[in-house]
Formats: sequence, structure tokens, C-alpha cells
Amino acid sequence: LSSVCRRAVSDERPVSTQSTWGKRLYRKFGAGDAEVFLLDTRGYRSKHHSTKAGEVPHMKTLLGDEQHDWLLDALKKCTATWKLIVSTVPLSYPTGWPHPEETGYDSWVGEHPIDLFKELKALDLTNLVWICGDVHFPNFLSYDPFDEGTPFCYEIGASPLSAHVR
Repeated sequence: LSSVCRRAVSDERPVSTQSTWGKRLYRKFGAGDAEVFLLDTRGYRSKHHSTKAGEVPHMKTLLGDEQHDWLLDALKKCTATWKLIVSTVPLSYPTGWPHPEETGYDSWVGEHPIDLFKELKALDLTNLVWICGDVHFPNFLSYDPFDEGTPFCYEIGASPLSAHVR
């Protein structure tokens, strides 16, 4: 099924095979004084698993080793004022269907983003913003996972334009 889905995405939104990164979906580009990092949080993720009885199944990774290393390396080399990381799944909101508490979450919540945040913190980044999807409401959140009194990064929840807001 994964190969069929990748083909559908490729047919609908073709990615140039002339690029240095080929057909993979994750990539980066500059936009003014920002560098935009587009992640593929579906194609490299591990399967959900539980390590003990009663535990909510979780994924070891959403990015896989190759994409994870690419992201850290690209951010380390980034000189842009703003670092925008685009993710198809939210950092903060536990998504999944129909019963994520039983089958596992489909978001960074299940990945425990603190491990990635520690690696990003070691890079001494500033102006780090996540733009995330997969929820049908807008949000803007600040994160201070290290209890330093100032935000480490921000999350902007990008709601679909067609989402019904009450």
C-alpha cells in the first residue's frame, strides 16, 4: 500500500528527478531570510509497538535514521534567521484513528519529541518554528521543554482551508 500511496503523491505533486535529492519527499529550500525543511513523517516511520503490557503502542521513529541525520546536519549548517520545520503530523496533539490509545498515536506525541529537542538544543539554534498539519483547527504554541523560562521553539498548527470552524 505504501508504494501505491507514494505513486499517488508523486503523480499529484511531482517532484523533479533533476534535484540533488531525487524522489524522496523530504527536502529543504530557502525563502527570504528563512530555510524551510519539509519532512516526510509517513514514509520512514517505524511500526507501532509496545514494550510492556498496558502501554500505549508507540513508534521508535517518525523520520528514520537517514532523514533524522539529514535534518540535524542541514540545521547545523543553516545560516538563515528563521528555521521552519514542516511536519505532516503535530508535535503536541495526540492524533490517530479510530482508537489511538489502543493502536498508537499518529503524531510526534508518540515519538517523545524531547529526544529530538535535546539534539536540536545541542545545535544552539534560534528562531525554530514547526509548522504542522493533520488537525482541523489552528493553533500556536510555544515550547519550553527544558524549563528555562523562554520558548525553545514554536508550533503553528496549519488547519486545512476547508476545515469547518465553529
